[in-house]
Amino acid sequence: MIKAHWTYSKQEWKAYMYKRLKGKNLILRTWKKILLSFIVKTPEVKISPVSIVVGKNSWEINHGLRVKDIELSCIDDINIMTLNFDGIHPGNKVMEMHIPVPKGKLRDAFELRQRMLAANQVSLQDQARW
Repeated sequence: MIKAHWTYSKQEWKAYMYKRLKGKNLILRTWKKILLSFIVKTPEVKISPVSIVVGKNSWEINHGLRVKDIELSCIDDINIMTLNFDGIHPGNKVMEMHIPVPKGKLRDAFELRQRMLAANQVSLQDQARW
């Protein structure tokens, strides 16, 4: 069951990608901006209780990787959902994922945040019982 399915306009995705380049090396930033100007397809984001898909990249949420925290912030008129993951098994490193929230979907992002964090609490309680 998909909890969120977000699509972006080309301008929204470029603005987000340009924002990610801020603070990088000038030559690298310039080169990536040139490449971004040729982007034709923007990825779709699909978030479900067991996976997050951004374009062709996919991450599974399971007992080995769980959502630790979700933050919503606004940076230069771009709403960003930051998901912090935590590996439960020793040796798994903490991962952070940034997903832009499309215009008009901020309320959906807040609801999604609440549902994902509540599901994470239930999962933690189930694990504690074992």
